[in-house]
Amino acid sequence: MADIDTELKIMGEVLGLDVFGGEDEWTGDMDPQEAPHFARYLEDLRAVMSTPEGLRVLWHWRGQATPAPIFVTGAQVYANAALADYARSREAEMSMAAPGLYLKLMAVAAREAAQEAARTLKGRRS
Repeated sequence: MADIDTELKIMGEVLGLDVFGGEDEWTGDMDPQEAPHFARYLEDLRAVMSTPEGLRVLWHWRGQATPAPIFVTGAQVYANAALADYARSREAEMSMAAPGLYLKLMAVAAREAAQEAARTLKGRRS
């Protein structure tokens, strides 16, 4: 199997997307003085994602930010929506910092969701 970056590039070409867009695409609307800081942030995030400890922390944060349902009654809906937006923004940054690592993380998340769905379905059949 080809490495994940090669596979992402091929998928992007098939879909007509530049999955490894340059830094200028990420910082297009950003204040020019902020762009170097953001680039450094992405480098730091890439370094964190490259360690097992960093991935565990990011996985934990992701889990804490995503389980709450957005569509609930009362004021909690606003808090849950804000938390979901925050999680999406951080995940977008992870995908910019290290697309291959992010894809692997999402593959793990998809497998975990599938296992949970299978357990739920099995429980209903019993």
